[in-house]
Amino acid sequence: MNKIYRVIWNAAKGVWQCTSEIANAKGKSKSQSMRLNKQETEKNLYRSFFLTPLVVILMLVSNGAQADKFEIDRTFTTNYTDPYGSKGIYDDKGVLIGSPDSTGTYFGTSKPITITIKDGASFTASQDVQVVHRADWYSDNNSAAGSKVVVTGSGSELLLSGEGSWLDIGSGAYGFLDITNGGKVTAKGNVDVGSNRGSTLSVLTVDGKGSSLWVANDLVIGDHVPVLKIVGSGQLSIKNGGKVEAGSLTSSELNAVAEVIIDNGTIELRDSKKKLFDQFDTAATTKKDKIEIKSGGATLVLNGTSANNYTQFNKAVISGEGALTKQGGGNLILTADNTYSGGTNVTQGTLQLGNGSATGKAGSGKITLSDSTTLALNHGTNNFTLDNAIEGGGKISQLTNNTGTTIVTNNNTGFTGDVEIQGGTLQVGNGSTSGDIGKGNVTVNSGANLQINHSNSYTLDNTIGGEGNLIQAGNGITIVTKDNTYTGTTTINSSTLQVGNGSTSGDIGNGTVTVSSGANLQINRSDSYILDNNVTGAGNLEQAGSGKTSLDTGKNYNYTGKTTVSNGELDIVSGASINGTSEVSIGSDKMYSAEAADQGQAKLTVNGTLTTAKSGNDSGDVVLTHGQLTVNGNATVGNIKSTTESGNKLATVTVNNGGILTTNLVDKDVLFENFKTSPAPDTVTINGTWNANVASGMVKQETDAAFTGNGTLNKTGSGTLTLDAANTIGNTNIQDGEISVNAGKSLAITNSLTVGDGKDGAGTATLTNAGTVTADTVTVKSDGNLTNT
Repeated sequence: MNKIYRVIWNAAKGVWQCTSEIANAKGKSKSQSMRLNKQETEKNLYRSFFLTPLVVILMLVSNGAQADKFEIDRTFTTNYTDPYGSKGIYDDKGVLIGSPDSTGTYFGTSKPITITIKDGASFTASQDVQVVHRADWYSDNNSAAGSKVVVTGSGSELLLSGEGSWLDIGSGAYGFLDITNGGKVTAKGNVDVGSNRGSTLSVLTVDGKGSSLWVANDLVIGDHVPVLKIVGSGQLSIKNGGKVEAGSLTSSELNAVAEVIIDNGTIELRDSKKKLFDQFDTAATTKKDKIEIKSGGATLVLNGTSANNYTQFNKAVISGEGALTKQGGGNLILTADNTYSGGTNVTQGTLQLGNGSATGKAGSGKITLSDSTTLALNHGTNNFTLDNAIEGGGKISQLTNNTGTTIVTNNNTGFTGDVEIQGGTLQVGNGSTSGDIGKGNVTVNSGANLQINHSNSYTLDNTIGGEGNLIQAGNGITIVTKDNTYTGTTTINSSTLQVGNGSTSGDIGNGTVTVSSGANLQINRSDSYILDNNVTGAGNLEQAGSGKTSLDTGKNYNYTGKTTVSNGELDIVSGASINGTSEVSIGSDKMYSAEAADQGQAKLTVNGTLTTAKSGNDSGDVVLTHGQLTVNGNATVGNIKSTTESGNKLATVTVNNGGILTTNLVDKDVLFENFKTSPAPDTVTINGTWNANVASGMVKQETDAAFTGNGTLNKTGSGTLTLDAANTIGNTNIQDGEISVNAGKSLAITNSLTVGDGKDGAGTATLTNAGTVTADTVTVKSDGNLTNT
């Protein structure tokens, strides 16, 4: 049972003694406890509490089975000097406030004591305070199992004012410190709650709004070791608005449980040199620690600047359903794969996931970044999936040492901040339909990559700058809508990278573009646009917008895939060149109309150089389906033909004065195949130079594909070109091989006809006429031959 004591001054012994407040006839006390209240005299208060230069020890011994109580309901202050010179050597029935001997040795007991500070009272000590029990003054047992200090109520405070002072609760065993309902404990030195290494938890609880614990040096739960350290079976519980402030928070390497439970509580740390939750191991079998955030959430205040890194111990997994709020200028580095699900709020400083290894995760909930805060990523060479939803206006920064790939899988449309990729690859999407990094600016440093991997059509509406690279990796189309300024490369590994979305914006910087086989670079703008990139690779280039895309002077477009103009105009400007494209397709989805001034044909205009690769039949050809090929520069292609597609599709070929068109034809090619006169009048106009090269065999002209103009036709190659339409041309030179005019067909030459070039053997150049051939002048060289049939 609890005892009630009256404190009486024993002048003979020079000590304070506790006697029963209600004594029976035999002089035995019925109840013993000690309460210092407002009726105590100032003299007695002074003698009771202005004590000892070394330590203030509150000790109480009784024979009862329950814990004895010591209550303080008004303000007391201990002094550095004991004015009465007491050494504090009292009998084992008394209450000792003082030092038991000059060496400061502490003695134990087998029974706990509870100290309660309440009702706005405060207890101030300039030196150490030890809350223990003693059974034998001459034992060094130091056992005080279950000793407890309670500070409760607004204004109630326990203050250790001396720097380096020490509050020790339950020395030698387990102890408890409860700070509730607005109570405060302020220690300018150190606080120990229990020093046991056993299985019973020493518990520190901070509960309620305004309740706080502030420790200048070391806060220890479970043992006398440096820093905020939970050692032998210790628990730190912070809830309902409570707050704990200390240097750092660690555990022990001992095989005993350490627990931190936070439910609407705050931990504030000042020492960034020690790891956060150091030596905690939440997965161990023999020492399974716990760090749990309850539904009320946890606030972690990390003092310092961006130079102060508070690094989580990688085995200290934070669990629970609550949210973690990070405050303070210091950086929080999470290195464990945490499982808490309530989300993470970063209101100040930097939250970093990973510290160069594969682990480091902010649970499964949403990450909210306040303005001017940073979510940093550093998983070293490892790939990491960032599957948290991200919101707010801070910054995402993948650090230089993160040379692996971070994969963003959430649609983070609520994130309005910027993204910085200092190293490695930041991948948006993982081959499905989700993954987004908001709409902020993206800076990609030299050697780093922004990679898109979607299976659906995805709009990349971020402005991209820096010296790094953009990679299209998914099976879906990626649409670039901003005028980007990055100077690194653009790589299209699969599907399509579309520049623009039918409006006047969209750009991919000016670095080299590499298009892999089967992949596409597509331009879709409504205005005049200059593609000022070198383009290489085995993939394809498509002009798809209604505007005009011009290839830049001095750039090389050496891709070997297909060139398509499906809308608008592609202009190979003077000084620019397409070299080695496999074929060219020109044609829009519009139809020919006799009444329309603009037929809406897709246009390829060659002012520079176009060279296709010709390795066989139907290779390197130009196919027009409601398209127009205009040559002002130099175009070397395979065959030129249309399709059998139904509808009014118009094919137009024009070689203007100064332009040179070379068609490299092979045996069995049909020149201008599928050209027609009705319903769409396809036309071939040669006002420049046309080199018709037939390497071997025979090539026949399409019947409805007559060519006209005042330019020059040069026949080269040893093969035969058979004309099967009513053709008109300014000049014709048969340098090698044969031109044959079928019966009923014609070749009207308005200027000169020259057969042979005088360089080869006789008869190597021949004109065979079964129809009608006319010319103003005819010249037959030594190797030439004219035959009428």
